[in-house]
Amino acid sequence: MFVSIKNHGFSLNTNPAPIVANDLPTALEMINSYKESIKNSSSFTLNESQKLFSHIVPKKKIDTIGDYNLSSDRYKEVKHSIDQKWPMVELGKLTKVFTDGDWIESKDQSPKGIRLVQTGNVGIGEFLDRGEKSRFISEDTFKRLNCTEIMEGDILISRLPDPVGRACIVPHTSTRMITAVDCTIIRFDITKIIPKFFLYYTKSEKYFSSVTQYLTGASRRRISRSNLSKIEILLPPLGMQKEIVEEIEVKANAIDHAKAIIENLERERRYFGQSLRKLGCKSVNMGEIFKKVNEQINPQSEVGKTVYVGLENIESNSGNLVGEVNAEMKSIKSTKTVFKKGDILYGKLRPNLNKVWFSDREGICSTDILVLRSKSDNINSELYSLILRNNEFNAEVLKGLKGSQLPRIGFDYFASLKIPSLSSEIQEKLLGEMKKEQEIINANKQLIEIYEKKIVEVLNEI
Repeated sequence: MFVSIKNHGFSLNTNPAPIVANDLPTALEMINSYKESIKNSSSFTLNESQKLFSHIVPKKKIDTIGDYNLSSDRYKEVKHSIDQKWPMVELGKLTKVFTDGDWIESKDQSPKGIRLVQTGNVGIGEFLDRGEKSRFISEDTFKRLNCTEIMEGDILISRLPDPVGRACIVPHTSTRMITAVDCTIIRFDITKIIPKFFLYYTKSEKYFSSVTQYLTGASRRRISRSNLSKIEILLPPLGMQKEIVEEIEVKANAIDHAKAIIENLERERRYFGQSLRKLGCKSVNMGEIFKKVNEQINPQSEVGKTVYVGLENIESNSGNLVGEVNAEMKSIKSTKTVFKKGDILYGKLRPNLNKVWFSDREGICSTDILVLRSKSDNINSELYSLILRNNEFNAEVLKGLKGSQLPRIGFDYFASLKIPSLSSEIQEKLLGEMKKEQEIINANKQLIEIYEKKIVEVLNEI
């Protein structure tokens, strides 16, 4: 049985956040039913809803192919409906230019000149600039290697993971560019297909299912340029392509607007210290307000489930908790620190990552995290978690780093850092403002989730 998980309870961006859609419980239930049928030698049939993200392949069919490549779509029959509105056309037949990038070795590179775009710059439907990691070749090298220059509006497809087949449009830049050999350069015949239509199509399940059938390589999946050219694209008339692009872009613009609001509010929070200075509050040592929690347990000697927070579960700069934190005690190794609801968890290992979380539950955490507990009921730890996460405080923390390989901060230095001493009234006022901002952030995250689903619906209707 092959099961395709489309949603696993978290968004698929660089900073995963919890979402409503989650196929995992349904998939687990289906797999358990299938295993039970095998155990009891009884028949098992997928219902129509289960067939949408699962299919069963006889072992004999896999034996026949012989390479035991267990990629799901390799064994899934692709059927074109007899009443399909539009034709399926091979990708290679829609282009004026269809070629790979250039083989550029380290010895060919220069500190400046013509930029080398790599597979890491190709996102799923977007160009990832990553300017700080840019590489270049000289004009002489460009001529010597007879390189192919990529132009604004060209499509780049990565033939390497992850995922194989992702694509982006080359943006306008002030720098001439080439691309690496593992990227295919496409310049479309615009009398046949609109480049942006193809770009959006590459984000659809239909497209990636087609790509998967041509993948090779056991340890590292890839697709050859010749096989990429054989990928069939559903091709509506140009007028319909334009309508589809416009419909998607309306939704994409709404998503971009919502992301900009979230980014601006979170950036403002990181400069929270500037707002506090305007209030004229006095400063005290952090250790006067918070104490370090030293209570520890060995999970191996405990039973039952717990909440376990590692550094990887605290999102940098945002203070969000990410990933799975519910765990069996026996599955957790080594001594851990106990925290309670209302404590602040501060990542002391590599504090430049600025991982600070206000705990809304009790649990245990990695010893690479400081657990801070307020010394007074008059201290609102939720508000102070924001203060400890602002850029100015983080800059002071980094002045006390120890260790070159694994830089960390010690509590003694940490406790000596200055933080504002705020009256209960000011704390209440600031926390009220912060909660209103959080409501706006949450509403925009929900809006993003809604419009991302709507884009998927449009793509699936093509």
